[in-house]
Amino acid sequence: MIPDLSVILPKKDEVYPIHLIAIGRPKLEGIRLLEAHYRDLLKAFARFEVLEIPEGRGSPDRQLADEARRLRTHLGAVRCPVLLSAEGPRRSSEDFAAWLGARMDRGESLAFAIGSSHGFDPALK
Repeated sequence: MIPDLSVILPKKDEVYPIHLIAIGRPKLEGIRLLEAHYRDLLKAFARFEVLEIPEGRGSPDRQLADEARRLRTHLGAVRCPVLLSAEGPRRSSEDFAAWLGARMDRGESLAFAIGSSHGFDPALK
């Protein structure tokens, strides 16, 4: 017997919005396929929206400053902006799920940002 998922899955208008803001576009086909795979997995639980911002131009410092200026516009619109960075805190899957669940329970708007190959401008951190 197939279980009735409508009992546990949220209705479309109740789905939690999660924004991903990426500087640049993934160049490797494998990364784009993984993105599509995870987007499909999240559909039932979250409205996952991706915004790709072109990389800045010029020297690395100028590039980072330009990207930071454009990111601030989008990150300022959410309650909980998260910069995904190698220097950031590491979490286990369980810890991340608990952290994310707490924000979802409180109804906090959420955006994750992925920096360019140079990372993020220090002023954003």
